[in-house]
Amino acid sequence: MYIYIFLADKDECEDQHPCQHICINTIGSFLCACRKQYVLQQNLRTCKATPAKCNCSSNGICRSGSPCLCLPGWDGPMCNKPACRLRNDCSRHGECVAPNVCQCSRYG
Repeated sequence: MYIYIFLADKDECEDQHPCQHICINTIGSFLCACRKQYVLQQNLRTCKATPAKCNCSSNGICRSGSPCLCLPGWDGPMCNKPACRLRNDCSRHGECVAPNVCQCSRYG
């Protein structure tokens, strides 16, 4: 006998509208982002216009006075390095080549 339980993820962006500019729904939570020429403030919800150029890649969100906030699956100061945390960092037997995608090392 099998029992399947499915849990639906709540869309916090749709239900709560927590962000000033852009809301990105994630499993169990959300991330806020800002339109171009704006940076995310320390409260991680509001945006402020900035003359400074943002160095984050398209995989990250600019924040005022701190490094980029990387979207899930990305890492590094500019969020341009794939991360494999869901794959236990490739278990030290491979290289992370895309978000949560490991390429196995060849032995021999």
